[in-house]
Amino acid sequence: MTKTDGGEGNVMLQRILTGIVGIFILLGATYLGGAVFLSAILLIVFLGLLEFAGLLERKEVKLEIWLLVLAGLSFPVLAYFNIREFGAAVVFTTLAVGLLVAPFREDQTPLFATAAVVFGSVYIGWSMSLMVALEMVASKYVFLSFLIVWANDTAAYFVGARLGRHKLWPKVSPKKSVEGAMGGLLATMAVLVAARGWLGVNVGNALLLGALFSVTAQLGDFAESIMKRDARVKDAGSILPGHGGILDRFDSLFFVLPLMYFLHIALAG
Repeated sequence: MTKTDGGEGNVMLQRILTGIVGIFILLGATYLGGAVFLSAILLIVFLGLLEFAGLLERKEVKLEIWLLVLAGLSFPVLAYFNIREFGAAVVFTTLAVGLLVAPFREDQTPLFATAAVVFGSVYIGWSMSLMVALEMVASKYVFLSFLIVWANDTAAYFVGARLGRHKLWPKVSPKKSVEGAMGGLLATMAVLVAARGWLGVNVGNALLLGALFSVTAQLGDFAESIMKRDARVKDAGSILPGHGGILDRFDSLFFVLPLMYFLHIALAG
């Protein structure tokens, strides 16, 4: 075994161990629900917002971090108390405060800095607030969201590593392959077929949903890759050994959750 192989083996071991610990923590918090689940989500959002601010700082954009954190954390709290209709008020308040405060800072343009704060709070805070809303309705939607992301990411990673020959979007993510994407697609479709009883859909609809969720998850991955590439970093953070940061681990989930929430509404209606 070469030194490079040994290094890759250590990263893989870290990735697996971190994944196992993370799965138990997330599943445990979901099972307990209530304030425990909200606390876990708030921690994830908080750390994710700090990583987002770090990416912008590498672009020499100094955000009002206190406003970013306050706005981002507001969304899960509003969802917990079932007053999500105030989410729009959070966005407009953040926009107004950001525009009023930014001119006092000479190291940034008010419009761009404020837009970045609004985007970051919605991208991370609003997305994760939908998980809180789903957990309050039925935890099966949260478990299914986890399964979709884990199946898609894991299959894409291992199939791509073994069989990947054709690059999917090399300018954004050089390591991702068409073969890996297809592996993630098939794995996600299999999860939805297995979970069709939970959702009350037939096999055909389950396959269609699986394809839609896989594409959505991979778009979420690419979206974060674009931000990292623009900031010229490999990982958004380093808090999760073998995975990088919160944004690296939850990027697909940020895109999957809105789709899962809309699916819940459609099935409930």
